[in-house]
Amino acid sequence: MQIGRVPLVGRQADLDALRDEVDAVGAEGRAVVVSGDAGMGKTRLLRDFTDSLTDVVVVRGACVDSGSGPAPLTAITDLLRDLVDALGVEAVREAAGPGADALGVLVPALADSAGDAERLADVVVELFSQLARTHRLVVIIEDLHWADSTTCDIAARLVRRAAALPLFVLLSYRTDDVGRAHPLRPVLAELDRARLLTHRPLARLSPAEVGALANAVHGDTLAAGVLNDIAARSDGIPFYVEELASFTGARLPVSLRDVLLLRYERLDAEARRFARVLATGGVEVEHAVLRDVFDGDEAALEDAVRSAVDAQVVVIRDEAYAFRHALMQEAVYAELLPTERTRLHTAYAVALENSAPTARVLADIAHHWRAARVPDRALAAGVAAQRAASVASAWSTAAEAGERVLELW
Repeated sequence: MQIGRVPLVGRQADLDALRDEVDAVGAEGRAVVVSGDAGMGKTRLLRDFTDSLTDVVVVRGACVDSGSGPAPLTAITDLLRDLVDALGVEAVREAAGPGADALGVLVPALADSAGDAERLADVVVELFSQLARTHRLVVIIEDLHWADSTTCDIAARLVRRAAALPLFVLLSYRTDDVGRAHPLRPVLAELDRARLLTHRPLARLSPAEVGALANAVHGDTLAAGVLNDIAARSDGIPFYVEELASFTGARLPVSLRDVLLLRYERLDAEARRFARVLATGGVEVEHAVLRDVFDGDEAALEDAVRSAVDAQVVVIRDEAYAFRHALMQEAVYAELLPTERTRLHTAYAVALENSAPTARVLADIAHHWRAARVPDRALAAGVAAQRAASVASAWSTAAEAGERVLELW
């Protein structure tokens, strides 16, 4: 059985609660934050929730880690693109009002001329506020543990607007990546004090739920001893349960890191090489960039991608490749040899320099030159990334880029 098709186990109460929240939106909206450790099933829960919605405009964005910090405004860019897909350019521009050109820094099709990027956050918040008055609107921002300060500000302001508008805002973050000093913590604390946010923390699966999920993944009823073993090794984390249940015919690994590498290790040599190339680029990489980095012809790349997809290590998202879970990317990246890392980071930096110089691309270039230990190129790219982040009003990203530039100076 394909893992993506197994039933949602142990999350029905969470799914029902989200449905109740969106159904309760009237003159006033609702805001919910879903939290949990890595592998707890946040993305799957949100996907099943959105799949169940009808007669609603759903826009969804995810924050991304560039490797050396948050990639600026990736979630907001995703939201705007979803709006354009759902409503069209002209409808979005009309709703954005006189500040619409500011959106062009993220989605060029929305600008007729250069706009005031410093007003970007204001324009985005007003855009969604206006659309909430005329559409049933659901705004989802995932992985806020990787958010830059402007994205956090926009998310918080949308939550506040939901208190007075028929708007549903749904946020998610990894609890294990949000420590005491994380900038997201005071944002959530302020919204909590104002009683504007409903928390939905995801619990680990009970032994009975582990058994139900493992049997669903395996496609048959597993022996009690095997289920007990999976429950003990997975620690009730759904992602690990799925991985362990998929390989019950072999000896189960001891460490959770080895669990993450089960599928990778069963790939052929070329598919494993493709996975290592992809892991160096991050959780998700555009095909055009990866093709330039992958040392082989197009046919070899296609075969490697197909093997990795068939093995459920990699998924295809539009024109990009991504690991099925960020935990897999982290585990595969840890397998790289030091010389391999240097070579691949260098290749990524060179390939990205031929791409459109967006704030995210420039941040990625700086990260790859830094990881490749080429300080002069990293310094130049870091300065460009800092300037681009400032133009895009991604102030925390700009500050972090500036700190890295000073370290290299």
